Amino acid sequence: MTLQTEQLYRTDSARATFVRTLEERLSAIPGVRRAGLTTALPFGGTIGPTQASFEIRGRPLGSARVWPTVHTAAATPGYMAAMGIPLRAGRTFLPTDDATHPHVAIVSAAFARDYWGTADPVGQRLTVTFVSDPAVYEIVGVVGDVHDAGLDQPPAPELYIPYAQNPIGGVVLVMRTAVSPRTLLSPVRHEIGAVNAAMPIASAATLDELLAASTRAPRVLLAVLGAFASIALALAAVGIFGVMSHLARARTKEVAIRLALGASSRGILRLILGEAVGLAGIGSLLGVVAAAALGRSISALLYGVSPLDPATLTAGVALLIGVASLAAYIPARRAATVDAVRALRGST
Repeated sequence: MTLQTEQLYRTDSARATFVRTLEERLSAIPGVRRAGLTTALPFGGTIGPTQASFEIRGRPLGSARVWPTVHTAAATPGYMAAMGIPLRAGRTFLPTDDATHPHVAIVSAAFARDYWGTADPVGQRLTVTFVSDPAVYEIVGVVGDVHDAGLDQPPAPELYIPYAQNPIGGVVLVMRTAVSPRTLLSPVRHEIGAVNAAMPIASAATLDELLAASTRAPRVLLAVLGAFASIALALAAVGIFGVMSHLARARTKEVAIRLALGASSRGILRLILGEAVGLAGIGSLLGVVAAAALGRSISALLYGVSPLDPATLTAGVALLIGVASLAAYIPARRAATVDAVRALRGST
């Protein structure tokens, strides 16, 4: 759920108190496993500042006037657990990480990898400018990467800072539930109203819905490609059936002679099916070569699989050969059961 707190709470302390109270009340709702709030939810759109400039203390980056920037989110202590973001090193945020205590920060694995290599950055200090004057933050933890920009993009470095130390206006409430999320809409609205009856809810959605919306375009394109591929496979099956039927009829005399000389019906069946499978194998080989040459053109539409994935290519070849075998079976079966005597008499 997206909430805008700036109009109702004018001061940083008031916003921080509201968010802390709301997180505690939501965590106590039956069916809620974890609850947290953030200012930048993956796939949730932009509701406020998402970039901060920074400098590593003792190791300046960039020029004296221009610092590098990093995607930044202010989050409450329960946010990481609610989102299932794993802790890699150090600790997550604590309720005591507020304005009365030293500034702390958590970085993503990509951030640590890009700026510290394989070293553990816990304990390092950053000078960060995020919606306020520069402040020094100590890194207290490293968490797993998150695909903020989309599943087709590699995870970018990310910096997390406690919301209580940077209480900006727009926040997104996140809950991990043990029941259907939609069944908790009413209790959540009740708890928000109990804290502040004037607080409006800008939007509400499940993370699955946000993920589906972010991948709608590639899914539609892949569905269209899949439909064309299915039509092409059906046309290939019809074509193979027609060609094999024609070839089987054209070879009736040959088949009759083979049968008259002692060949078995099963042998004839294997012969014709073998030829069909052989031709399908040659076509599959050409298809694999074409896939290797052109597969990278659809790499942007794929997630978790490469354009040259061996298992996928093997499954495609097996499917094509299977369809070719089924399409050729009826003509081959018909040829294998031909009456040799009648066929030879008809050819004289």
